[in-house]
Amino acid sequence: MVTALFNGVEKQAKTWWSTLWGGVSDSLDSGASSSTLVNAMEKYGATNKYVYGAEGPSEFDCSGLVEYTLKKLGISFPRTSGEQYKASKYVSNPKPGDLVFFGPGGSDHVGVYTGNGEFYSAENERDGMGISKVHGGGYGSFAGYGRVPGLSDSTSSDKSSKSSGLLGTIKNQVGSGFWKFISKLADEFGDGGSSNPGGSGVQRWKSDVIKALKKNGFEASASQVSAWMKVIARESNGDPSVVNNWDANARMGIPSKGLVQTIQPTFDAYKFPGHNNPLNGYDDLLAGIHYMKAKYGSGPSAFARVSGPEGYENGGIINTNQLIEVAEHNKPEMVLPLTNKSRANQLIAQASQVVNGNNGSQVAPTDSESNKKLDKVIALLAALVSGQGNVQAVIAKSDVVNAIKSDNKTASQYSQMMGY
Repeated sequence: MVTALFNGVEKQAKTWWSTLWGGVSDSLDSGASSSTLVNAMEKYGATNKYVYGAEGPSEFDCSGLVEYTLKKLGISFPRTSGEQYKASKYVSNPKPGDLVFFGPGGSDHVGVYTGNGEFYSAENERDGMGISKVHGGGYGSFAGYGRVPGLSDSTSSDKSSKSSGLLGTIKNQVGSGFWKFISKLADEFGDGGSSNPGGSGVQRWKSDVIKALKKNGFEASASQVSAWMKVIARESNGDPSVVNNWDANARMGIPSKGLVQTIQPTFDAYKFPGHNNPLNGYDDLLAGIHYMKAKYGSGPSAFARVSGPEGYENGGIINTNQLIEVAEHNKPEMVLPLTNKSRANQLIAQASQVVNGNNGSQVAPTDSESNKKLDKVIALLAALVSGQGNVQAVIAKSDVVNAIKSDNKTASQYSQMMGY
């Protein structure tokens, strides 16, 4: 009788723990691209090396990546996409983690559905691994979706309904704090990208750059990927844990940090739901690309702007309220208050001395002369901003003149005042 009582208690305890951690797994795996198979496929495909006929561990073709990943999850599965199609259970309403097949009998291509009409796969030798549209992605005729038998997150609705009542009781028993902790843990480690993929350097982030671009609505073309690889190289050299403690932002208490060096207010404003950790490389990429899109647009000039080596170092006109960094790399810059003529004039005179050197032959202009010259500068800047004419502002012996590009005056007479 004692044995029977013990066995009954042991069975109840096992059921209790199994249901609890099943709920934890569901909590961590929630989201459009967070099923066990999706995450594992992206993890093993991070090598970004496609070779026809390869089945791992460092090179894959499409079906080889599927077979290798499922094997790592403890599921034996056929090798070719056609055989995988036959071994899968056909479904018409796919969920993340289901397989996507193309060609007659699924024989041309296979990948894993990530949600929102997209799938991840080992694509080809040119593109490596990546995310594509199920319809219109260029893989030929769509054969259908297949669910992998035995996959842990493909459990039936009957099983879930039986455990739902017990799970609700367990949630009440462990308290809300436990589930908040689990949610925070998921945020810390991300839910669809790499916190810090294996290896070193910048290239290991390529698959995450591709995914983050596509999450932001870009096609992830070669030039777009290259631009953000340059951003990573410039900002952190591939180290997502870097925190900048020496610049103006740091002195203000908001140091730039992470893979693409966002400051906390910018990260908070542009982060994606569930991606709340700036020191998670993928989370920071998502926010950084989102910021670029909102700030500079989606065209080639936006990518050129963020990937350039100099940022704001070449100066320019700022006409909107914003938080920016000046004197990058300790290179001196000057800010002109264009609405304060007398102060701007003083600064222009100082800038001329710094740029051209003070040889003692120049006479400091009077306030009247300065204001007249400053009026001309402001008029020129206004014309440039509004696009009125092909105008350049130049300085010659402390005088300000208009110069048209077609003017035949020799350039050697003037020192050009550059800016954009």
